[in-house]
Amino acid sequence: MYYKGDESKPKHYKKSCFSKLLRCYDTSKYQDIILNSYNPTVSFDYIIKLYTELKEEAMQIEGYEPRAKEIEDYINDLLYYLKLKYKNKIKKTPFPKIEKYEKLLDIVSSPKTKSLLRLNIPSLAESYYLFSYIPHLDPSIDEVILCELITQANHILSLHKKNSIMVNRVCSPNK
Repeated sequence: MYYKGDESKPKHYKKSCFSKLLRCYDTSKYQDIILNSYNPTVSFDYIIKLYTELKEEAMQIEGYEPRAKEIEDYINDLLYYLKLKYKNKIKKTPFPKIEKYEKLLDIVSSPKTKSLLRLNIPSLAESYYLFSYIPHLDPSIDEVILCELITQANHILSLHKKNSIMVNRVCSPNK
């Protein structure tokens, strides 16, 4: 996957970003999208049930298990390094902005988030993308990837809810 950063804001280059090779972006827009798109009201049990259903369907694909493991490791690494990043930001950030990073830390630390992101595994396992997390290569892209994964997972949730509503309407007798 190739992600293009926000061109409207000035870039903040850091030594750890290898700015000559890669561009480091101001990811505050993506952080806001993460905060706005994360839905804490979705049932944890519902997410687990949906993942199990999607996984059972995807298990029929040849080579699914090693790909799923690779993607799950990638998600775990992404969340781990984002936790470290936000813990560090909380220590260094002045008070008004600290609340934002505390909320982001809560999101990436939540087991529900991990399960939500796992909803992407069955569809991503069919792709040809490489999933290997390289820490500190381009830390500015972590939020972009997390934002994309949450958006896709929310889309999967909404599609499944629409399908289950349609099935209930078709299957229930008219009164």
